[in-house]
Amino acid sequence: ELWSKLGNKGLVARAKWPRYNAKKIDNKLESAEEMIENVKRDIRNIINLVKVKPRNISLFVAEEWKYHLFEGVRKSESREIGQLIKKFIVKDHENDSTKLISMIVKYPGKIPIEILNEKYEYNFLNNNKEMLEKEFECKIDVVKAESSSEQKARQALPGRPAILVR
Repeated sequence: ELWSKLGNKGLVARAKWPRYNAKKIDNKLESAEEMIENVKRDIRNIINLVKVKPRNISLFVAEEWKYHLFEGVRKSESREIGQLIKKFIVKDHENDSTKLISMIVKYPGKIPIEILNEKYEYNFLNNNKEMLEKEFECKIDVVKAESSSEQKARQALPGRPAILVR
């Protein structure tokens, strides 16, 4: 039995259930894994909608300022849009940050449990690019939204890359 080959004694059915150890949980990694699963689901939905086999899929990672905005709004005790806008409006992104704050208040489920950052999400997606390419049988590009001229890139959110299927 595999149980004994792992160095354990007795029957696995009679073994003590493992204890939960919060120190062994990596919330960043859990959040990144959830992001990948959501990306895969979203890509499948897009492919089913457009009914075309993709040649190329671009994943756009949100601009860094959006991560700071999401984190600030998430930590804030207030849910009054006016107060949040005054406190978290982002210079040079006033219009977009106002819309995002309104969206976050209206749909709090859009805030990831663990807010990562642009670099972490970009690297995580790039590290999983080969797996995505195999699954969708096409080239995958991971792009930082701030370095893209694609209009779709502006829709990227923390934990929710924008997706362009071609």
